Amino acid sequence: MNCKRSFFRRALALCITPLACTAGPSVPGSAASLTAEYEINGAGTWNSRDGVLAREWRVADRYALTVRMQARAASGFAALHGMAAGQQAAEGQRNAAAMRAAQNMAPMMDDAMKIAERCGEDEACLMRETMKMAEGIDMNSAAVRGARADVAVASRAPADRYQVFEPLTVSGRFEIDEFLKEADRDPICAGRPAASCHRQVTLRQSGEITLEGKANPPGGSVVEVDLEGGSLRFALPLPYPVAVQESVTSDKPGSFSGEREAHRFLTDQRLDLDITHACGDGCRSARGSRSYEIVDQISGQPARLTVNWRFQRE
Repeated sequence: MNCKRSFFRRALALCITPLACTAGPSVPGSAASLTAEYEINGAGTWNSRDGVLAREWRVADRYALTVRMQARAASGFAALHGMAAGQQAAEGQRNAAAMRAAQNMAPMMDDAMKIAERCGEDEACLMRETMKMAEGIDMNSAAVRGARADVAVASRAPADRYQVFEPLTVSGRFEIDEFLKEADRDPICAGRPAASCHRQVTLRQSGEITLEGKANPPGGSVVEVDLEGGSLRFALPLPYPVAVQESVTSDKPGSFSGEREAHRFLTDQRLDLDITHACGDGCRSARGSRSYEIVDQISGQPARLTVNWRFQRE
């Protein structure tokens, strides 16, 4: 029954309004890229209040990501942007027109449902009786004129305004340079020079950012461009965690010394990654930066994270 109702709605709409064809959307597949460079910097010294532990550290880490993207078809409806005031008004007008058209077409819909009851699943009968009904419609009646105008308003699609660029693959490199030195006056260290034990941790490593050992894995962020409003929205892509080797030397009894695996990542920092950026020229090229206060992983102390990003439509 729902299929028949839909059939008659389309048939009646064709009876009272001329067929209009809208221009096709932009061809999808255009290339684009989103790059994001992360820099973490921190250094300092710290002493516990009781004078037992002294710490010195330095952090200078870099992550560089490139997301390869392609365009979807442009659309009149936003995926990431909020609906503009003008769009909200137009959408309200379309909805109101659709409701008025439905009310004006209600008697015709009743007649159409009677035809459905008579014809059953006979499509030839359905088409024949529907055309007969259409011939009997007074095209100059107020109801038909109003329905025709309302159908035109309700079916008027908004102009293509937004274009989404979807991620395909992400590639990147990292450079980790971290240093931590501690002097510990734990009583167990009383026999050491200056009654202190010493511990030093060093990480210096660079390489490709991979996922499960694979370079250029799927991933990245969706970018949406508002072609009319001149803005773009996306979430900054975070690098995948990287495995590194840290070198530890310690003379404190029972403490680890040697090489061991560690991991560096930004996913636990609770960063606000959402970007809304104003740009001209259809946002063919845009760039920006953002800074955060974070906690570094080697010392647990504050550090500065700076992100420089760039979006480029090719």
